[in-house]
Amino acid sequence: MPQDNHGLYLQMAGRVAQKVPVLRDLPVVRLVMAAEVLLIGKHHLDRLTPAERGRMVRLVAKAKGRPRSLTETERSDLAAIVEKLEPRAFLATAGERLSPVGMPASLRNKMSGTKPPPPPT
Repeated sequence: MPQDNHGLYLQMAGRVAQKVPVLRDLPVVRLVMAAEVLLIGKHHLDRLTPAERGRMVRLVAKAKGRPRSLTETERSDLAAIVEKLEPRAFLATAGERLSPVGMPASLRNKMSGTKPPPPPT
């Protein structure tokens, strides 16, 4: 995830938290963690084109939580869009960012579906 705007986004989240009563009552650590997850999610959503994002929203709205509400073609379209979001990589990144002790590389690679780098020769 690019770090160039990371601090700016966290500052903005802090300002919003001060103005929204519900957020003001949450501990700061939880706010920072929520902001981290949102930034990771935004990074993954940016992998989609605007047309794909729109299609995903329409399909999810149509399904209303029930996959049978979609045709087979719509389900396969939604699956392809979700696959492009790389949900396993999202979980691995979120787990690594939110873990106070870090995550072993083997677990991170397993969660993200990537192979470990070859050993140096």
